[in-house]
Amino acid sequence: MSVDPLIMTIKASFYTPLIALVIIVSCASCSNAQSKTPAVPGSAVQRHTPNDFTTLTNPGKTSVQVVWPKNSPDSQITVTRATLEPGATSDRHTHPGEQTWIVEQGSALVLLVGNHNMQIRTGDVVRTPPGEVHGVVNDGTVPLVYLSITTPPEDMTKFYSEAKR
Repeated sequence: MSVDPLIMTIKASFYTPLIALVIIVSCASCSNAQSKTPAVPGSAVQRHTPNDFTTLTNPGKTSVQVVWPKNSPDSQITVTRATLEPGATSDRHTHPGEQTWIVEQGSALVLLVGNHNMQIRTGDVVRTPPGEVHGVVNDGTVPLVYLSITTPPEDMTKFYSEAKR
């Protein structure tokens, strides 16, 4: 495993189960399941289905809010599955908390402070500390898909022009 201040490249076998879990959770064909059903009566464990997710969009970018303040007010994280079409950009911005991306597909340039950039691709994990400037442009030929985990949880609607449930 090689380590850089903002990016770690980890063998796919390490996080394949996590990605599989997220794909199962975000599967649109599962919409007939009941939403937010406790795993055990009296338990605080929740199960969310696609009916509980909110999709935020900007031109060329779609972010599915899987776990976030509006469907899990007591959660300690926000989980988002983001897709950037080729050529799409998410402008430089910051978050008050930490954000980690797991790149599932594609390649892109992470836009850092100043005019600095960092290339990422499938299999990379990007960790952005609180307050660090970052953005991303899909410079590849296929959609960039990444799972984003933000802590503390954050309502991401301020970054998007449209929200749909």
